[in-house]
Amino acid sequence: KYLIPQGVLKKGKNIITARIEIEGGNGGFVEGMPYYLDTGMERIPLSGEWKYVIENKAKEPKPASIFPPELAVGLVYASIMPLRRVKFNSVLWYQGESNVYHANDYAERFRALIEDYRKLFQREIPFFCVQLANFLDPATRIEDSGWGEMRYQQMLCQTFEQVYLIPSMDVGQSCDLHPQNKKAVGQRLFAAYAKEILKEETHYEMPCPVSANYRENVIQILMSHMNLPKEQNVRGIIVKSGENRLTVLQAWAKEDILKITLKEKAK
Repeated sequence: KYLIPQGVLKKGKNIITARIEIEGGNGGFVEGMPYYLDTGMERIPLSGEWKYVIENKAKEPKPASIFPPELAVGLVYASIMPLRRVKFNSVLWYQGESNVYHANDYAERFRALIEDYRKLFQREIPFFCVQLANFLDPATRIEDSGWGEMRYQQMLCQTFEQVYLIPSMDVGQSCDLHPQNKKAVGQRLFAAYAKEILKEETHYEMPCPVSANYRENVIQILMSHMNLPKEQNVRGIIVKSGENRLTVLQAWAKEDILKITLKEKAK
């Protein structure tokens, strides 16, 4: 978000130039991201084709920088240890994007972290963990990019003592690693806190699979906390058999049942 000082724009036609410095990886505008000029009275769309020119190229790659949280003790001693005498009664945890590419042991790593925190602060601190929102890296367009496994690992964490899972898959953006709708996430965190800590009558639970069966190329999954009164088509379902990805012909949900029809037979 960039603020344009009053007086820069003039009535009629204006030319907007964006100077972008790319320090690593891919850069530029992201397809699907809403670009617009907000005047306070209207939003003027800026999406579409832009003209561009490469101003300069670095002769050598940018040297690797030190990011303290990536160091073995950087985050612990810089950010956590100074809080050990601070009084608080819960932890709101929204993290996991950097673990997506090695997510298969995230639940056990998170369990170890929780135990370490509780030992450090000398009390059984409740953890409210936000499950990762939907995202598809626009730079790679890899559909099965590990985010499903990561959300599954986070779902396992809710079996730990005083760990509560907050859904956010429906408020993400496929083109933005850090979705903008933080208000919905905050409201759900508060609802979870109100129910579990303040013991108020509210709900925040998410649909979760309870059981499943497979017959004649159809997977039928019993879900909790869904209860859809009308049949709805479901998109974005990925089904794998071992390392092979299967073709989903149709997926729909009604009441507490999710049905997925496959083209091939699963082994």
